[in-house]
Amino acid sequence: MKAHEFTGEITTDGQLKVPEAALSQLSGRHQSVRVIVLVQEPSEAEEEEQGKRKKITRALSVELPHKKPRGGQLSDEQKADNQALASERVVCEHPFAGLKRYGIAHQVYRNRKARFDERSMVTAAGL
Repeated sequence: MKAHEFTGEITTDGQLKVPEAALSQLSGRHQSVRVIVLVQEPSEAEEEEQGKRKKITRALSVELPHKKPRGGQLSDEQKADNQALASERVVCEHPFAGLKRYGIAHQVYRNRKARFDERSMVTAAGL
């Protein structure tokens, strides 16, 4: 028995795609062929890394706008996505602008009235 090693692909319909070089070695003879499939599995470190990435992406769901490609244009669908993202983002950006406008977040509050600092923060944020 002679062993031949080659890499192959399994198609979506379950067929084994064999390279032409391997087929040329086997063709012309009416022989029975035994195929052993070895699947490369990720190491423990790679699995751990993938798990961390999944946790981070679940915890931080950041949506970024589409960038215009160099020398190109955005499609209408990408422009619509950017517009929808901007309309969502403006809802949280305006209160931050109010806090900056009144300087409430970076100045020391010295008034002694109870809960007045919280009320002024909410007022400046427009909430």
